[in-house]
Amino acid sequence: MNKQSWPKTIIGIILGLAILVGAQFTAMEAGEGLIKLGVPDIPSVIVSAILYPALAITGVWLVICKLMKIPSKVIRLTRFKPKLLWIVVAVIMPALAIGGYMFFKGEMVKSTLPTSELTAYVVQSVLFFSIGAGIVEELVFRGIIMGLLENKTNFKIAMIIPSVLFGAVHMIGAGLSFVSTIQLLIAGTLVGILFSLIAKYSDSIWEGAIVHAVWNASAAFVAIGTAAKNESIFTYVLKSKSFLITGGDFGMEASVISIAAYLIVIVFVLSLLRKKKKMAVV
Repeated sequence: MNKQSWPKTIIGIILGLAILVGAQFTAMEAGEGLIKLGVPDIPSVIVSAILYPALAITGVWLVICKLMKIPSKVIRLTRFKPKLLWIVVAVIMPALAIGGYMFFKGEMVKSTLPTSELTAYVVQSVLFFSIGAGIVEELVFRGIIMGLLENKTNFKIAMIIPSVLFGAVHMIGAGLSFVSTIQLLIAGTLVGILFSLIAKYSDSIWEGAIVHAVWNASAAFVAIGTAAKNESIFTYVLKSKSFLITGGDFGMEASVISIAAYLIVIVFVLSLLRKKKKMAVV
C-alpha cells in the first residue's frame, strides 16, 4: 500500500532539493565569512565541509521525517555502518577510469601552485565537494527522491527519474555545447543508476555516498584533461582531442572511459542484487 499521496511525494522532492541548495549555500557562506574574519583557509574549509552534510541531514530529519512524517527507512537514512566491500568498490571505480586513460597518449604534469595554496584546494575538494557533496547528493537523490518515488510507484521508475535529474542538474552553469550536453546526460544518468542500485542493494544511502565521495575526490589527486589543472596535485594531460575520450566540455566524468567504469560496476552490483534475490527466495 502506498504511504503517501502524489502531492506529498512532489512536495517532499521539492523540499529535498531546497534543503540541498540551502545547506550548500549556508555552509559556503559560513566558510567565506570565517575567511573574511581572518580565519585561515583550511580551518574555514573544514568548518564549511562539516556544516554542509550536518545541515542537510538535520534539515531532512526535521522537515521530511518529522514534519512530513515520512519514515527514515523510506528515504534510506540509516545509521552509518560502512562495509569493506563498498570501500573497495569506491577505490576500484576511479582506478579503472584513470588506469584506462593510461592507454592513451598524454603527459603527467604536477601542479605549479605553492604547497599551501594547493593544500587548501585539495582539502576543499576532498572534504566539501567530495565527502560533503557525496553525502548530501545521495541523501537527496537516492534517499528522498528515489525513496519517495519508489514508495509511490516502483523501483524502476524511482531509479530512472532521479538519475536523469541527477545528470541534468550537473548541466546548470556548465555552459555546454549540444553534443557535450547529450554526453553528460548519458554519463550522469548512468552513474545515477549505479548509485541507485547500490542504495537498493544496501538499503542505505551511505554505501553510495562512499563510492560517490571517493570518485569525486580522485580528481583532486589525479585529474584528466586536455590542459593542466593546478587545483589538482597531478594532471594527466591528454594528447587526444576526441570528445568521446576527453569527455567534451564537461570533462572526464562524461567520457566513454568513465562510462565504461560505471558500466563495469553496474554489472557487478546487478549480480549482487540477483544473488540477494535468489537467497531471499530460498
